[in-house]
Amino acid sequence: FLKPSVAGFLLQKIGVIESLLEKFAVGTESIAK
Repeated sequence: FLKPSVAGFLLQKIGVIESLLEKFAVGTESIAK
């Protein structure tokens, strides 16, 4: 079973990746216009 610290670390990593993908999506939208 995962330790709480490991789960929190993974969730933080996922949050960072999601924010980067969101910024990338916004950037590509502005370029496409």
